Amino acid sequence: MVTSKRVGSRKLNQIVQGVTSKVYGKYGFLNGTLVEDWEKIVGPDYANSISPEKITFPAGKRNRGTLLVKASSHSTSLVFQHIHSYVIDRINTYYGYKAVDKIKVIVGKIDRPARQEAPKKERVLGEIDEKTIEKLVESIDNQELRDSLKNLGRMIYSEDTKDK
Repeated sequence: MVTSKRVGSRKLNQIVQGVTSKVYGKYGFLNGTLVEDWEKIVGPDYANSISPEKITFPAGKRNRGTLLVKASSHSTSLVFQHIHSYVIDRINTYYGYKAVDKIKVIVGKIDRPARQEAPKKERVLGEIDEKTIEKLVESIDNQELRDSLKNLGRMIYSEDTKDK
């Protein structure tokens, strides 16, 4: 009897995927990519308030499943019901076939770690840039509009200096 042993190294994602696919498979997620890439699929606004929980498929099939999602509140659930066909299209496009046919929404606490946003850097401009901005808006009579345009100018100029 000949057994083949793999000699050499394997990629970490191959090892991890072998372990996680069993866990995700228990909940119907084919390989966990739907859960891992949920934010890419539905966008950051919905990813923080709606979480995929489970996919159930018809007996013997791996398509036209029903996705169970958990919404953080009743109002979120109601809003999600209006966009669920869009989400189904996004999921099916993501998988490349009609993996999901329906979405069922339940309401409950979402166990998702909160994203930490990077601290905003203060925009510091040089004296020349400040004078240029002042010169560009000096002819505007409305003080509120002038201040808004100054702020916009500071953002634009600081973006230019950030890329250099």
